[in-house]
Amino acid sequence: MRAIIDWAVEERGIHRVEWHVSTANQPSIAVARRLGMTKEGTLRESYLYRGKRQDMEVWSVLAPEWREAKQTS
Repeated sequence: MRAIIDWAVEERGIHRVEWHVSTANQPSIAVARRLGMTKEGTLRESYLYRGKRQDMEVWSVLAPEWREAKQTS
């Protein structure tokens, strides 16, 4: 994921990268944290999965934050 985000920011000029994940998917949430993303909120019952509405979390990182994190690591 780091390589993909780096490509999106540096090569494609993307300013904002978002990560949408079910609140039940703790491993994926842990990835967002490790990538240095910020949790922006929860979209309640926004995704239908196997007949049940799921809450989704939205995480993001902005290009300046991504670049700064790369320099300090």
